[in-house]
Amino acid sequence: MGSPNYDLVPAAILYSNPGVSLNEFNYLLNEVRCSGIWSCRKNAPWNSTGRSKYPNGEETMFHRGVYGLARDILGFPLKEDFKNYAKPVLDLQGIPLHPVYVHDVPLLKKGKWVEPRIEVHFHRSNRCGKIEEVDDYSAEKHNVGEIWRDSDSFKEGLIMDIKVEEDLEKEDSEHDPNGQFKYFYKLMVKPFKRIKEIKRFDSYSEFSHQFPRFSLENMFDLNAKTGAIWPGNLRNSAFIGGPFYLWKQNEGKFYFDDISMDQMGFKGSRFTDLIMTSEVIRQKAWKFLCYDGSREVKYLEVKSTKTWEAHQKAVFDLWTSELAAREKMSNFDLMRFRLLNPQKPSKLNPKLKKAMLNEQLEEILRHCPDPKNFEKDDIPF
Repeated sequence: MGSPNYDLVPAAILYSNPGVSLNEFNYLLNEVRCSGIWSCRKNAPWNSTGRSKYPNGEETMFHRGVYGLARDILGFPLKEDFKNYAKPVLDLQGIPLHPVYVHDVPLLKKGKWVEPRIEVHFHRSNRCGKIEEVDDYSAEKHNVGEIWRDSDSFKEGLIMDIKVEEDLEKEDSEHDPNGQFKYFYKLMVKPFKRIKEIKRFDSYSEFSHQFPRFSLENMFDLNAKTGAIWPGNLRNSAFIGGPFYLWKQNEGKFYFDDISMDQMGFKGSRFTDLIMTSEVIRQKAWKFLCYDGSREVKYLEVKSTKTWEAHQKAVFDLWTSELAAREKMSNFDLMRFRLLNPQKPSKLNPKLKKAMLNEQLEEILRHCPDPKNFEKDDIPF
């Protein structure tokens, strides 16, 4: 059966609340409590926020205000003129100066998420040291003028000269006996330290007033009509296609895009996961949105008739659509089939009820009436 997942929180909110504005979406996200590292006691209250050895174990991506919502969750594209502005420039020594970076800091006060603090990071200059020789193992080729970074000490330097370059894939190589890297270098680098300044603002309005170039309207193309909802797509898309969870916009109102149903397909539990996540949010059952919360989701269905029925309706919708595709049914035949097979638990054949609980497609089709034997007189209206 489907399981709630904290990755699907934004998609579930949009599915359950069609037509919300950006500010309303942000408010609903701030109402949710979830974590990928919490662990909940078996008999903990549904609204428990779990236990963690980490003091800040709660998922913060959903609580970065409208700025973070537009950038990280809805993924609005940057405007072209802002892309040009955001390109790094070189200082007099040929070392990049990073563009201004805006960072939103989520704030939890008295158990409630509030408007985040905004930090603006300025890369003012680079302080350089004396040129020195370093040994370096690398998977990529180095070039003079590039930035060298030491992954162990996090030191950085500008490559001034390459004294030795050895291809470690050659059999006579004396370096890297474990074969972890492709090249060995002796480099002359000029180490440097980035000198930064940070300005902090208590609200987005205060920040955007002082830095209008970084306002939502000037940074993002807010007229975009559709996009993917993150992070729900992240856990599947790289391996098995996608994205599966999409949004669409109409006059500043946001909706769960119906095309998502086609993207999800009939296999797996992407749709029922979405429904169960929606139900958990509706009931404020935060314990089920921790990393081990899905192991107890069966108790949520047993103790809540509405949740059970929502899950069964999702399964019913999913598999009747699969049946229609398999049997090449017309819309009329599909509607008739659904009317003759109500999905409420009290009216289900026991074997069909068990098959739907376990999302077993073949069993569902075996215990449903054959759509080919339907007669027009069977329509109950």
